[in-house]
Amino acid sequence: MFDGLASQDEVFEEVKPLVISSLDGFNVSIIAYGQTSSGKTYTMEGLPKAPGITFKALEEMFIEIRDRTDHE
Repeated sequence: MFDGLASQDEVFEEVKPLVISSLDGFNVSIIAYGQTSSGKTYTMEGLPKAPGITFKALEEMFIEIRDRTDHE
């Protein structure tokens, strides 16, 4: 789906709607699949300066929860 030049932000934008759906009560799984050394761990965990999907998803969840709480 992504080439080796895709940024962490580009990958996260693809799965961001799934993160929001999880807060709406849907069951969601995000899985990195590929050959050894293909970048699965980097995609999911990232680096301190380029956090991966796991950290971006948690951050987005907290932002969404805060926003939903502010509007109630």
